[in-house]
Amino acid sequence: MRPIWIIPELLKHLDAGDIKAQLAISQVLGRIGKDAIKPLMDEYESSSDPMFRSFIIYTLGKIKSPNISEVGSLVIKAAHADNLELRDTATRAIGKIVESIQSVARVYK
Repeated sequence: MRPIWIIPELLKHLDAGDIKAQLAISQVLGRIGKDAIKPLMDEYESSSDPMFRSFIIYTLGKIKSPNISEVGSLVIKAAHADNLELRDTATRAIGKIVESIQSVARVYK
């Protein structure tokens, strides 16, 4: 059974305020992988809180999947945000996403 049923519950707690819990949830969503991409993107679009958006972008950077390329425009847009933390997180996530795409491309060569 794929763990997609847990994604909405994890997203509720991603905005928890306890940094250790947020980091752990990001790791779990990253391991869930492609099934977490769309819900994370939807959550990003529905939030205006730059800190919560930063954690969503951070989490997207944890996903290792060929489908991660779907988030490219969202993360690039975040890299131009007014909020410094969101910009920095998005910039780091871009690097992680590129690494993920490169490693997946090597596997499929």
